[in-house]
Amino acid sequence: MTRIIYFVAASLDGRIAGPEGELDWLPPVDPAGEDDCGYRAFLDGVDAVVMGRRTYESCRRLPAWPYAGKPCWIMSRRADLGPLPPAAHLSAEGPAQLYRHWCSLGLRRVLLAGGGEVARAFLDAELLHELVLCTVPVVLGGGTPVFAPRPGTGASWRLKHCTCLANGLTQARYVLTAAWQVAGEQRTCVAPR
Repeated sequence: MTRIIYFVAASLDGRIAGPEGELDWLPPVDPAGEDDCGYRAFLDGVDAVVMGRRTYESCRRLPAWPYAGKPCWIMSRRADLGPLPPAAHLSAEGPAQLYRHWCSLGLRRVLLAGGGEVARAFLDAELLHELVLCTVPVVLGGGTPVFAPRPGTGASWRLKHCTCLANGLTQARYVLTAAWQVAGEQRTCVAPR
């Protein structure tokens, strides 16, 4: 079975980017050091990556493509993203179609690298299995939420592990216990797949 894991850094008020998409509030990361919140080790253990267009555009502004050697799917309805990195695929398919494709490829672990809209789409499709949340001790007051808001839908998570990191961040690992939808006054729980 393919497992989809959302690994994300967020502010105390649950934002993954500031009001104008800014990321300058994130602490500097030394990819060769230990202050990367375990991201490099985590990335080494995944088979593929999926992200939305805005996350992709942010990654393209970095000095080097951070997912070299990993197949990557960029979810977007826009076809004008320019030349893609090696092993990157532009896809207008939804979570269920991508999930079936990944299962057919034998992928075991897929990193959902962002953003909030893509995370919400996988959550709504009941295809988001784990959340690794690194909390940065800042309050942004607005911006992109960890999950895009969608009235009437939600999920219940169980904490598996929590660590206080030397750089002042916390990292919590959650697994999905139940997705739920509100239909009128009644809440129905759906077991994760």
